[in-house]
Amino acid sequence: MKRPLQKVFLLGLVMLYAIVPIRAEAAISLVGSTENSSTPNTDTTVDLTAITGLRAGDLLFVSAGIGDNDGVDLNMTVNTAGYTKVVDLLSDDTQDTNLGVWWKIMGASPDSSVVVEGSLGGTDSSLAVVVMAFRGMGSTTPMDVASTTATGIDIFSPNPPSINHNNPSGVWTVIAGASGHTLAGAGTYTFPTGYTVNAIDRGHDDTVSDITVGMGYRSSGVSDPEDPGVMTHSGTNTTNFSWAAATFALRPATAPTVTTQDATPIGATSATFNGNITITGDAYGGVTVRGFAWGTSSNMTGDTATTTDTAGAPFDTGAFTDSSQTLICNTDYYYRPYAVNSIGTSTAPISNSFTTSACATPPTATTNFANPGATTATLYGTKTGGEDATQHGFAWGTSATMVGDTATTSLGALASNSSFASGIGGLTAGLTYYFRAYATSGAGTGYGIIRSFVTGNSTASRNMRLFEGFTIKFLNGRIILNQQ
Repeated sequence: MKRPLQKVFLLGLVMLYAIVPIRAEAAISLVGSTENSSTPNTDTTVDLTAITGLRAGDLLFVSAGIGDNDGVDLNMTVNTAGYTKVVDLLSDDTQDTNLGVWWKIMGASPDSSVVVEGSLGGTDSSLAVVVMAFRGMGSTTPMDVASTTATGIDIFSPNPPSINHNNPSGVWTVIAGASGHTLAGAGTYTFPTGYTVNAIDRGHDDTVSDITVGMGYRSSGVSDPEDPGVMTHSGTNTTNFSWAAATFALRPATAPTVTTQDATPIGATSATFNGNITITGDAYGGVTVRGFAWGTSSNMTGDTATTTDTAGAPFDTGAFTDSSQTLICNTDYYYRPYAVNSIGTSTAPISNSFTTSACATPPTATTNFANPGATTATLYGTKTGGEDATQHGFAWGTSATMVGDTATTSLGALASNSSFASGIGGLTAGLTYYFRAYATSGAGTGYGIIRSFVTGNSTASRNMRLFEGFTIKFLNGRIILNQQ
């Protein structure tokens, strides 16, 4: 029996992956990048609307560099709410490099800008900011291992350190670097092999201390550990310059992981399906749908229906059940759980078969007899077997086949095998009627054989037959009978 589908698209997904359990791997992607810098001692505001298509769940990396000559860790600050600082570096040389890196997962209304505090270095410093937005990482732990950092003096080409990321499928590495110098120009980077596509840099020229900051990423061919290589700075180096750098590993979100448990309990027309979400996949928005596909095919093809649960989403790891489906008694069934997040749909292995309980036996009934009057009758019957009746009584009418002009009496439920009776009225005297007992339940209806009875004549009719063959006259208050 098919159950109407609540989510038609889910049925297509379930049937598409009916044979082999699927746990989809997300592909991380670059959404876009942007950058800005500001005059000394002022905040730098970066316009995020320049990143086309930025949306909820995207990861924003903000890398900011300050060039200064005070030898002080400036503890750089993002003034926009919700950002987590992951890097705060000082490379102390004649020309200092301060590097700060922050990240934030965009919410339902992504930020339109991000502001980095610019007054920290004073009027003799430079501030530059670059931003990269990525999609498809884990939403709570986009970086499962800590970033690695390094600094250097007497040179101004950043050398992002190697990172050991344990080689997860689909990992991306990201590098950020900054250089303090006095080249009297903005400065640019030549990024290492594998990090050149869509790399971004920004420099700022001040009269005392200049800064260059940049970011790049590697999306394929990532080694473990990964040693990115040097971000070569433009211009001529002096021993007064410095650099700071960091390396990150982005972990992709995945579709959930689901397992199957045996159905229990099992009835004639119902069963409780059991599944378990063991991994949510860490996708933005969490697991939004869970349920079961089920049917009578051992490979879950053909006549397959689904149950769908969205109430209470997002769902965490743990067991879930469903017993809302209507099954057929004494039938073999198979099912498998599934769960959905923004990355995709995962299905668990098909369950062992289970068989619904034996079909219930409809109640049986016997038609006994009738005790008729002229316009009334009492009908008698017996429930003789089968399951308890939810309704019982008699069908009756003037048709010998019990079709057409037929009425019923309804006496309610009857749990025991016992006799019952029902009175009927409104009959016509001297007419043949037909009737039979019945008892019904969810398993069906049992009928007794059809019997008949004839209603009696009325009293006036019987009295009139006493005077057949006579004429009746009334004379002076006397009744005179004359035989014909």
